[in-house]
Amino acid sequence: MQDDYQRQTFDFERDHWWYRGRRKIILSMVDRHLPPSDRRRLLEIGCGAGTTLHALRNYGEAIGVDPCPEAIDVARRRAGCDVRRGALPDDLPDDLGRFDAVCLFDVIEHLDDDARGLEALLPLLAPNARVFITVPAQPWLFGVHDELNRHRRRYTARSLRAAMTAAGLQPIETTHCNTLLSPALIPAILWRNHRRAGHHFEVRSRLDPLLERTFAFERHLLRRVRLPFGLSLLAVARAARPTLEPSAGAIRRS
Repeated sequence: MQDDYQRQTFDFERDHWWYRGRRKIILSMVDRHLPPSDRRRLLEIGCGAGTTLHALRNYGEAIGVDPCPEAIDVARRRAGCDVRRGALPDDLPDDLGRFDAVCLFDVIEHLDDDARGLEALLPLLAPNARVFITVPAQPWLFGVHDELNRHRRRYTARSLRAAMTAAGLQPIETTHCNTLLSPALIPAILWRNHRRAGHHFEVRSRLDPLLERTFAFERHLLRRVRLPFGLSLLAVARAARPTLEPSAGAIRRS
């Protein structure tokens, strides 16, 4: 991600309608799939400025990992969470322990080898743990916004499931989102790609509250149906093979 754009995303994560709407959808997905427990541990890899990480604290102990020192500093100040430096697949902190949920929200599209990055999660998964993933969808829309964000790819539902399966994860749910607004957003994305004109997050308007509500409304739809098209994909997975029960010391730090 370009440095000046990285700094802008710190504020976007907190205030922009797209992030706010996506956050509501993510939390609804966590509500539906996270196994019941009164001692949950959650890990968000690529936590950025920590806005979603802060919300994940409602489900238990939440720890964040990010490769960017500036993002870590912002996340610690804003979220007040345990945030550490690290990155997939080979640079994760070695004292994390195991988790009931590992979250990667718009992360694996940045990796050269997404399956290898997902495979690195397996030692972090407690028995019956869930992995929550979001990625950009529709490879034919790949363009200037993806390049600014240093994306390697956009996904189809099939390619996302293939990456999870190759990593030793078993997909539980895969669905599109950012569906209701896609008829308006797709022409704008194509036009920007054609003009090579910046990123599309800087456009703000009085319609932001309406855009957020429309996007976030999809969380109600996703409780009942899988959306067959959209600009993003959501997935929930678990380890394809049962993980061994770790010792108490491995679960919680002293």
